[in-house]
Amino acid sequence: MYNPFNKNIKELEYEDLEKLIENNISEGWHIEYKKVFPKPKKIANSIASFANSEGGWYIIGIKENDDEFNPFEIVGFDLETNRKPDDKIANIIKGNIEPIPYFENKIIETPENKAVLVVQVFEGYDAPYISNGSICIRVGETSMPLEIKNRYQFDKLMDKKEQYRKKINSFMDNEFYIENNYTQPYLEFYIYVNNPKHYLFEDFYSEEFFENLKENFNSNVQLLNDLGLSTSVNFDNAYASVDSYILRHIYDNDPLQTGLTLELFKEGHLKLILPFNVYDKNSLNKDYESLIYYDYYILEEYDNLRIIDLAESMLAFQTILSQYKRLLGNNNCDYELNIKYKFNNFELTTPFIDSKEYMEFIYKNKLSINLKKSINIPNIGYLKCAFQDFDVMAFTIKIIPAMGLTTHLTEVISKGYGKFIEIKFKNK
Repeated sequence: MYNPFNKNIKELEYEDLEKLIENNISEGWHIEYKKVFPKPKKIANSIASFANSEGGWYIIGIKENDDEFNPFEIVGFDLETNRKPDDKIANIIKGNIEPIPYFENKIIETPENKAVLVVQVFEGYDAPYISNGSICIRVGETSMPLEIKNRYQFDKLMDKKEQYRKKINSFMDNEFYIENNYTQPYLEFYIYVNNPKHYLFEDFYSEEFFENLKENFNSNVQLLNDLGLSTSVNFDNAYASVDSYILRHIYDNDPLQTGLTLELFKEGHLKLILPFNVYDKNSLNKDYESLIYYDYYILEEYDNLRIIDLAESMLAFQTILSQYKRLLGNNNCDYELNIKYKFNNFELTTPFIDSKEYMEFIYKNKLSINLKKSINIPNIGYLKCAFQDFDVMAFTIKIIPAMGLTTHLTEVISKGYGKFIEIKFKNK
């Protein structure tokens, strides 16, 4: 993306604005100057046109030469008249453009106690971005509505969106190596961060980041704040791949076998393999009260049935997602997340949860036996979620329907999950 400052927007100072005039950086495809705040519709049109093109810089408080469109004077604006200009520009963008493009802004004070607002608009891949009912594109130093008959430009915008969708799907289809004879049920989980900067971790290749990464995924996270409970899923094997780090939980397991594996990319993307332990009714945790009902409800011919401890799997998944969310939050992530679940080797499995109500459900409806080898959520495409709306427990609960259980059992399973947490932390 074009950057007239050659530095991060957060690092900009008044001297950088002066260089725009010294270097005669004129308005054009990637930059637009405004002396004062225009009407909200005009601001939105310009921002959308940058997002629909290759991104750009929208600067309020600099007067341009009307004939040559060059910056002429840093005039600034009064902060008493225009209070909270960063909130003002954000509200204009969010209220007039759909979908909302990614942008960053900074207020720079002038020696005359005025201010200049610099807005960096990133190229958007969810095009077209519609401003006040129109698709605006850059034409030289201005934004112009796209004419309906201009099929070339419209198709170009739609192709950008399609290519981005293919890029996400390609990421989610690039799976880890799994042995052909591997029969253990496992979850492949993917998060693609819609990051217009193409990186999230600026010091990704440093030793310090590598050590912080290991610490993040080997230190406790709060599970239930009201109970003060915390836990971790530990990774003892860490190494690098191309623009990513891979963490594995090996300990006493065979390092040549597929196991708990996490891959983190410089953009913030995540790939996860989470194996689910398989039990029979005799190897389940003996502290489960509902086992007495299980013995009654499960017939002898089901003795070889593969049982998944649903609460145990939910805890591991919730913990890893919480560790991942903490890492992204500590690195100021505020992007959209694209999410995909792939459940594999789940044929002829049944879930267990320590709940009398769940046992009554089994008695009434018989065992829930999964007949599908693989299950994708969603079946086509991927889920979308803003980072600020990323509720770890809500995404953990999505494991329930993949196990063949109806969503109306969520409350029952949540109670069983709570009992599992009590047993686990009581035994610690």
